[in-house]
Amino acid sequence: LNILLIPRFGVWGAAVATFGGYGVRFLAVFIPAQRAFHVRYDWRTVGRLYLILGVALAARLSVGLMTIGPSVAYSSGLALAAGFAVYRTVLTASDRTWIRSKLMRSRTELAAADAGD
Repeated sequence: LNILLIPRFGVWGAAVATFGGYGVRFLAVFIPAQRAFHVRYDWRTVGRLYLILGVALAARLSVGLMTIGPSVAYSSGLALAAGFAVYRTVLTASDRTWIRSKLMRSRTELAAADAGD
């Protein structure tokens, strides 16, 4: 793909060749691995994850270049929004419970450390 696409399309050809190469690599690993040890993936959940991340990426790319302050603020807001969307729509109830327990534990440990100072 590199030989075919880069001379004609430059950096975009390189991007497509890389994407295609990783797609071939994924299939070359996935197919034999599934034959050796079958795992049922919930492809809808995987699709929701990629949709959320793709929308966040498209939103970031759609605004173009910004100075550092607005860029960091906007990108951070998108990352938080995407993380919240993943938390609400991709993670299972038990995943969310585990995350909340870890956050509460960290908060409790920080409070105990502050009390000891």
